[in-house]
Amino acid sequence: MKNQNTLNKRNKLLWSLLFLLIAAGTVYAVVSQSKTFSFHKFREFILTASPWYLAAAALCMLGFIAFEGLAIMVMCREFKFKCSLKNGFIYSASDIYFSAITPSATGGQPACGYFMVKDGIPAVFTTVALIANLAAYALSTLSLGVLSLVARPGLLMKFSLFSRVLIYLGYGAQLFLIAFFTLMLKRKDIVYAICGKVIRLMGKLRLTRRADVLSQKLKKTAEDFGMYSEMMQGKLSMLFKVVVLNILQKASQIAVTMFAYLATGGKLSHAFDIFCLQSYTTIGVNCIPIPGAMGITDYLMLDCFGSVMSPSEATNLELLSRSLSFYSCVIICGAAVVLKLIEQRKRRSK
Repeated sequence: MKNQNTLNKRNKLLWSLLFLLIAAGTVYAVVSQSKTFSFHKFREFILTASPWYLAAAALCMLGFIAFEGLAIMVMCREFKFKCSLKNGFIYSASDIYFSAITPSATGGQPACGYFMVKDGIPAVFTTVALIANLAAYALSTLSLGVLSLVARPGLLMKFSLFSRVLIYLGYGAQLFLIAFFTLMLKRKDIVYAICGKVIRLMGKLRLTRRADVLSQKLKKTAEDFGMYSEMMQGKLSMLFKVVVLNILQKASQIAVTMFAYLATGGKLSHAFDIFCLQSYTTIGVNCIPIPGAMGITDYLMLDCFGSVMSPSEATNLELLSRSLSFYSCVIICGAAVVLKLIEQRKRRSK
């Protein structure tokens, strides 16, 4: 057990270091591609920005964390499991932080589930709730992408051909995820069959000597999973709230860029265009398995902003926007996770 814990800590440290390296490389790539960029001008760019719009951008960044926490809290309370606003915020923060430092956000949901289970929420319900929330998140991303496509279709052509290909793939990826997660919730037999085959394969490869025991546990888990998923499907009012909260979460993240644009002298009449351009960007990043989608997000943002403003303005806006919507967000989420772990350790010591 100690060896496993040591391995887990080592992996987390490695992913954190990789995150820092990619982040540093991304920022360097962004500033170096602009011949007119200078940190002195970027500092003036920030100092002359409207504090009110910057505050709105910061609130939207916090909203990105808070709305996911509220969605999880709504599901927990609907099933009579205790979940405070504070705990909901921690669940969301752990999801966002570990999603940012692991490829394809592979660490986000397990980390969120870990804290939920530690707080006494049943593991099977946690799994069902997180799958439902993932489906709602994919639906919200797709919905805002479709809104942009309907309201501002011409803006899509502002992107380069390569960027448009990524965006088209992103639309397809969201449709696939919605179908996949919905299938998981509706067809427990398929999930059970897949997990059963994995266990049997592990037994044949001698990766486990407890294949029979695991199969029995899987059967019981599948029954509980089916019970919660069926109950979840019957709570349409709750699911509607979860979808709305996910739309608000995604809209909050996208609005950070819009308010950063307004804060730095952007025209109010162009604010919705910036919102739609950023919405297209969030669609496009979903098909690249890079921690925090670093690099590809920056590329898409520079690509679209460069078509509607000068290169120096595009670079400054991209750096300011990402600093608020991503880097600051990850720092806050990481701090929240550390504080939660310290709190858990104090409880165990007592």
